[in-house]
Amino acid sequence: MNNNKFLIVALPIIGFLFSLITITNIEAATAAYDCNQNVCIYVDQMVPTSFTEGIFMQADIVKDTFSDGSQAYPFITVQSALDYIKSYPDAKNHSFVLLTTGTCAPSQNLINDWWKCSFAVDSSFPKTVLTAVPGETTLPQMELKSYLSVVTLNNASDFTMDGLKFTWTDTEATALYSNFNVTGTTKNVKIINNTFEVNVPEYGAVLTFSKNIEDLSFDESTIENNTFSGRFASAIYVVNNGMTGAIKNNKFINPNSLLLDLDVTSHGVSVLQNSTVNGNIEGNSFEMTGKGIYGNNAKIKGSILNNTITVIASGIQFVIPSDYINNPTLNLIEGDIANNQINVATSKSAQSINTIGSGISVEYTDLKSFSVKNNTIYNQALRPYGIAFNYANLANIINNKIETPILSEYPNTGLLVSQPFTDAAKTITIANNDILNFHYGCSLSAINPTVEFYNNVITTNNLALALNRLNKISLKNNSIYQEKTDIISRRSLILISNSPNTFIYNSILYADIAAIEIYDNSSELATKLISDNNLFYNKNKNIQFILQNVTKTLAEWQSLGYDKASFVVNPLYVNTLKQPLDLHLRSLSPAIDKGNNSYAPPTTTDKDGKPRIATGKTRKNIDIGAYEYQS
Repeated sequence: MNNNKFLIVALPIIGFLFSLITITNIEAATAAYDCNQNVCIYVDQMVPTSFTEGIFMQADIVKDTFSDGSQAYPFITVQSALDYIKSYPDAKNHSFVLLTTGTCAPSQNLINDWWKCSFAVDSSFPKTVLTAVPGETTLPQMELKSYLSVVTLNNASDFTMDGLKFTWTDTEATALYSNFNVTGTTKNVKIINNTFEVNVPEYGAVLTFSKNIEDLSFDESTIENNTFSGRFASAIYVVNNGMTGAIKNNKFINPNSLLLDLDVTSHGVSVLQNSTVNGNIEGNSFEMTGKGIYGNNAKIKGSILNNTITVIASGIQFVIPSDYINNPTLNLIEGDIANNQINVATSKSAQSINTIGSGISVEYTDLKSFSVKNNTIYNQALRPYGIAFNYANLANIINNKIETPILSEYPNTGLLVSQPFTDAAKTITIANNDILNFHYGCSLSAINPTVEFYNNVITTNNLALALNRLNKISLKNNSIYQEKTDIISRRSLILISNSPNTFIYNSILYADIAAIEIYDNSSELATKLISDNNLFYNKNKNIQFILQNVTKTLAEWQSLGYDKASFVVNPLYVNTLKQPLDLHLRSLSPAIDKGNNSYAPPTTTDKDGKPRIATGKTRKNIDIGAYEYQS
């Protein structure tokens, strides 16, 4: 194939939105112009006699020598073809074919099926073919076929689509079909700065990337700065071993207010069936009724970062692959999930959603020990997870803000980590997170690697921490506040079960329920707790603990060897009276300088990134809690 490249940009023509095709490396027009090596355009039917006889003054319209739009004398520049299209009133009844190599005879299927496509590219011969039906980028209601594509690229190379606008409506669709289909060994495809207005609820896929098993891997393509709006199943649909490059700076808008199943299950980006995004999903904005980014047997060879996602269902969700039982293959994310702003169920009509509504939900996924960090999640669904990981080998959960706006009686959970397959010799760090107002703050279950849990702030109206079957966990310098309500269903702030190496140091536990509860299943390893140098408080100063369903006073608890150096006093948080709460320390807080440096977390800074041992009378000891008082 030669080095000719072509670019599509938008051009309005007599009420239609047609495409202007600009081609680089085109030689000057001559009678000996060779379409086998260069570019030519022709009309699929013989040009009417009236045109060739000059009624429309062909000499003034068509600037190319020996060009009349026929197969024998094709237009050899794009502008001449567009001049013809503008001048010939019946042009909408014809299709046009562009070949960058090969001959000027189109593949037969493109002539027979021209009505199926606004554009089609096929390089199987090899050659690259582009067909264009004038005026059909704004599509009428079309007869539905089993798989219909407005645009098809098959084995296409060096293709850029820039600045086009597509509108597409079919509200009676009953099978999935695609607005733009990319398949085969397609290389260097750039889809940039386009607008897709699609109203094909449940079955419309705007951009589809797929390939057959014999096709070679795609070179990195680019999907950037596009706008996808309307109602659709998926805006970007990577399926059936498909591959695309980075997905950056696009807008996805599917804001239908009706909570229909077909809308709640719509996706901005879907990666399914062993398909790959070969780069980052980055800098996109999603305003979706359904989900922002969805993976099922997906490979993301990059990070998911800097996206703004407003959804009803879920922001980022990777589920157990559909064929996992027969083919136990995991999803893959080879980068961080970082700096995303996720809002879930922000409309009042969406807040009744119970079984979905997660900010980030990742299961059965190989994360290659990358991190989940610096995300902000604001979730108003009744039973959501803020961040949930089940069977994923993550490394760090750091500096995330996970918030629900109201104290809820429904069992929502801020952070869930269950059954990670991270190497047992490694450490999972959960640090510097805000987990605010959830019914259950944080649930950690069945974890073999060591967990370092420090500098976290948790506010809850129920259970702040549930620790179940953890091999080893160290909780250091955390600030926890349980707000008094009438909907408390749990009886303890921290519940520990069958966790043989549990350590709690230098933390503030403020609650009107029992501070710590141990309840073990006798058939599993017993909990062994070492807890000391903590600050306990409740408004009645009646600190309680529970051991195998037996309530203990502080004195009884200490007689068992727990918390001998811990004490009871008001920590003097800055604000516990109204939202938003503030668990920084006041200047007279008794937590200042009262930490034990031997139990300090593995960092020299507090939750705000400020230095430890910054102030105080002695400036020798760290403060208790997540925040170091700064004068």
